[in-house]
Amino acid sequence: MAATEGPEHNLLFVNAAFCALQGKTADDIIGHPISDALSGAGAHDVIDFFDEVYSGQVSGFVNTLHYSEPGRVLDYKSYLAWGLTATEGDAHGLVIQVNDYADHENLHGRDRTFREVHDLHLEIRQINERLIISAVNQHSANAALEIELTRNRAIAEALQYSLLWPQPEKRFPGMRVAAFYEPAAGDALVGGDFFDAFKLSDQSVMLVVGDVTGKGLKAAARTVEVTFALRAFAQDYRDPSEILGRLNRFICDYHNDDDDSIGNALIVLSLIVVNPFTGVMRVASAGAEPPLIVRASGDVEELYVSGLILGIDRETVYGMRDMSLDTGDTLLMTTDGITEARQGRGFFGYARLLETAQRAAESGTPYEIGKAVLEAVREYTGGRFSDDVCLLLVRRADD
Repeated sequence: MAATEGPEHNLLFVNAAFCALQGKTADDIIGHPISDALSGAGAHDVIDFFDEVYSGQVSGFVNTLHYSEPGRVLDYKSYLAWGLTATEGDAHGLVIQVNDYADHENLHGRDRTFREVHDLHLEIRQINERLIISAVNQHSANAALEIELTRNRAIAEALQYSLLWPQPEKRFPGMRVAAFYEPAAGDALVGGDFFDAFKLSDQSVMLVVGDVTGKGLKAAARTVEVTFALRAFAQDYRDPSEILGRLNRFICDYHNDDDDSIGNALIVLSLIVVNPFTGVMRVASAGAEPPLIVRASGDVEELYVSGLILGIDRETVYGMRDMSLDTGDTLLMTTDGITEARQGRGFFGYARLLETAQRAAESGTPYEIGKAVLEAVREYTGGRFSDDVCLLLVRRADD
């Protein structure tokens, strides 16, 4: 991550990950235009992209690719940028998130994971301090407040979108994957819904859907902490119930008087480990919506497993359920933004979710099933989501 100011994009802040990706030290590039930090094919295109974001030609969540070594398809970086608008017109600076796709698939290293978790809040606070000082020196108190709110949202979105990358359909052998995230309509703050899917060392695949309490920067930071901690614990434990127990102790042990602490969060989580070659599936839950399976035959099964929300009782023991995902079966995991979608005093409900998924699965792919579910919720609510929505669908395939 990096933060810049001015039309030359002079660097105010860079974290260790940004320096490592660019092969530079912070002392070499702080205070200099970001162009000094970039090299390789596509660097000029990246600078042009930053200019467009800064001048307001493009806005919101946008990204561009930068190949650090031409010809190596998997070795490229993706740049996300948000303009921090001080007043009407040009942006005052940029918040930039960089992802290395070659590295994105290998976030399992325990030492690196906990280092990133530990440094996360320090990095965010450093960005806050530098940008607030710059804003106060140039604008009124009202303008500075506007910049702070915009900046916090930009950082929160950068953290969240770094986790919510679109899942390639054929990312895992023997499985077809589709994932969806929809923010609450009209909500000014980023929520805590998230999903993850990653391969374990025994070639099984871990599937995660969760919801962290809170909104905005605090929720986004906690979501990153939970995701990285899960990936780390998955290297030492194989059963989802054991992973949930270890994650719960981690959260409870970090409880303190700091409102930003992960220990002050409550987290609902659904965790499934699937062997894509045998279809053996182990399911655990911490207060989450029950996943469901639409069988190839058309039958629908609810995967209910009891479990207390994470962060309440350190000694909680989580149960686990063994199931089988056969060829042609589709697994659906969701947060409560679907079932609790409102129409007046009524709710969309779990039964309506089952019916919609069953009907869509008759001829639809996982992506088409997900789209059908979201459209059904929109139709029920009049086009608005009252809460964030997260959907993860997996179908077992022949290959």
